[in-house]
Amino acid sequence: MAGIVKDLMVKEYKEALASSDGFILTEYVGLTVEEVDRLRRGLESQNINYKVLKNRIANIVFKEQKIEGFEEVLKGSSAILIPKDKEKMVDTAKVIVKFEKDSDFLKIKCGYVDGEVFTREKIIELSKIPSREVLIAQILMCLQSPISGVVNVLSGVTRNLVYALNAIKDKKE
Repeated sequence: MAGIVKDLMVKEYKEALASSDGFILTEYVGLTVEEVDRLRRGLESQNINYKVLKNRIANIVFKEQKIEGFEEVLKGSSAILIPKDKEKMVDTAKVIVKFEKDSDFLKIKCGYVDGEVFTREKIIELSKIPSREVLIAQILMCLQSPISGVVNVLSGVTRNLVYALNAIKDKKE
């Protein structure tokens, strides 16, 4: 029976990791039930899975997925955050970094993003990146700025021509 449960857990983690760009590992010893519930609700609203991680199962999954560099980190209590949608690692980092600041017990261990191991410090830096929507808006503003400048220059030339023609007309009258 234990083998079936283990196989199901391995399958569940593999599927979750396959649909994501990465994950974040945390240590959670000392969190109250209320804090865990608050964290889970906040994460679920962002479409992020939060699960207590059995280190033995994690080692099996990581080995099968060829994810390396976590043997030393997978000691003690661990929980894993896996965004359900690709390209949501920044949002995941934002949520967990904010929660870590508000909690005395939850600590970010490390993460894995697009095939690269991220230290706790890199996860914090990742959380500071503006959201995808903000970045798109900033790019559009940058693209729009030169066009607005050209329009202003061209309208200035036309406006000056009209002023000059009006001055000539007024002078002839």
